[in-house]
Amino acid sequence: MWFFTPLSFSIPFIFFYIFYFTEGIEKENKQYIITSLTIMSLLLIVHSISVLFSIPFLLIYAIMHKDYLKKEYKFFSIFIIIPIIGLFFYKFMKELSFNKLIPTLFNELQFKYGWGVIELSNSFFELYSLVGITLAILGTITILLLKHKQLKKYSFYLLWPATVLLSLIIFRLTGISYLVPYQRNIHYFTLSLPILSAFGLYSILKLFKKIKPNILKKILKTIFLILIIYFTFRTYFYIPDQVSLYKVIDNEDYNALLYLKTLSKGKVMATPEISTALYPISEQKPVATIVFYGNKGITQRFFLAKCTEREKIIKKHKIDYILFKHELGCNWSVIYDKNNYIYNVS
Repeated sequence: MWFFTPLSFSIPFIFFYIFYFTEGIEKENKQYIITSLTIMSLLLIVHSISVLFSIPFLLIYAIMHKDYLKKEYKFFSIFIIIPIIGLFFYKFMKELSFNKLIPTLFNELQFKYGWGVIELSNSFFELYSLVGITLAILGTITILLLKHKQLKKYSFYLLWPATVLLSLIIFRLTGISYLVPYQRNIHYFTLSLPILSAFGLYSILKLFKKIKPNILKKILKTIFLILIIYFTFRTYFYIPDQVSLYKVIDNEDYNALLYLKTLSKGKVMATPEISTALYPISEQKPVATIVFYGNKGITQRFFLAKCTEREKIIKKHKIDYILFKHELGCNWSVIYDKNNYIYNVS
């Protein structure tokens, strides 16, 4: 969350499409629903899991309003656009044939333990303050005590955290997170809590109305709000050592990547760490990065192999350049040798 990544970019749009979807269903406003669909479609390209995580609770919410869905079933059929866009974008990015598309997608939507950089058994207090969680629990109780009509109206604010929390529990029990990686679901769960905390805080503030005289009420309310703000943000900047900022390159690596930028475009074999910075700096294509792109097992096998095996990997993956900290001892042309070695093998 330190950087303007697709995840952090998507956060306001998550609230936008959820708002327009739920308000559109509640008020039977087609324009709102089309706006929600448009935002979802754009997010599929930017950060698809920021849409995937919401499918369970949006689907449940829609089913709770099944009469409207039945009445406008032709209109709601346009939501088929979302999976179609997602499938074609996925096929394009992965360069898959239609025969392999569905099996590969089904397999990759099961995020098993070890998929991410880290999997921590996080205490929720690392992500959201104790006072915030306490208020969220009180807010949940407040909603559950509402009358049926109001309960249905505000049920969405329970469906979001409940479905994501269930996914987190399933991962803890089975080591598999479906649709969305475990680490991302933690963020999505945390995003749902401030709304419940607001319900909880509001229910407490209503109790202050009974206090007399008014001056005492204002003083106590002010003290209470100050304490809430203090305990909410007291641990805000605490970061566990396991998720502290890490570096993938040093200055010498950076200079080597700048040199690569001057060369004609091609595919580069480098360690996963350096490969993570490869495209942003040199605009060259990596074989694999630490996560998200390629198969880093290929790079690990390459640097442990003998020259004959390396030649096979180069030919199979159409590699143009090799970047490594040390000489590799194979019969390739060295084009850079300043604390890193770059080979031209095309």
